[in-house]
Amino acid sequence: SQAFYKFYLENSEEGQIALRYLEKRGINKEIIDFFGIGLAPKEKDYLHQALEQKEFNIIDQLESGMVRKFNNNEFIDFFRGRIMFPLHDSNNRVVGFSGRIYLPDDKGPKYINSNENLIFHKSDVLYNYSRSNEAVRKEQCVFVFEGFMDVIAAYRANIKNCVATMGTALTKQH
Repeated sequence: SQAFYKFYLENSEEGQIALRYLEKRGINKEIIDFFGIGLAPKEKDYLHQALEQKEFNIIDQLESGMVRKFNNNEFIDFFRGRIMFPLHDSNNRVVGFSGRIYLPDDKGPKYINSNENLIFHKSDVLYNYSRSNEAVRKEQCVFVFEGFMDVIAAYRANIKNCVATMGTALTKQH
């Protein structure tokens, strides 16, 4: 999914609009590449079609929460028309996504996250944790922010020992 979203951001007309939005927010190609930022198409089932072509089992698609099934056996992508931020576990494996609206006329929630599932538990994940470990050890401290845009802003300022709770309170697991 991460590769799909990144490809779509960089190779679609819709992606060009999202790239201009990101540029205005100070997010350049180096930051996009480092954080694996992508774009979910507005179309209802582009990801589902891509996963089908790669022969991903429909049950896995549904259990991941990336695809939803509706009553007429129609499969719809969960994230649509959002800038996508991959969420990694402590071993740097993508376990979920957070999608942010970027179009001024979009009235949906500002952020939506992957549903909790077997591999993604929001209360267990600190954004940027696996990539900040070396800087945290070197600086012997960590800055904890509320959201990943704060982490990205700190990264732009060359502060690398940062994590974020993705808008939740700190938990014992964190």
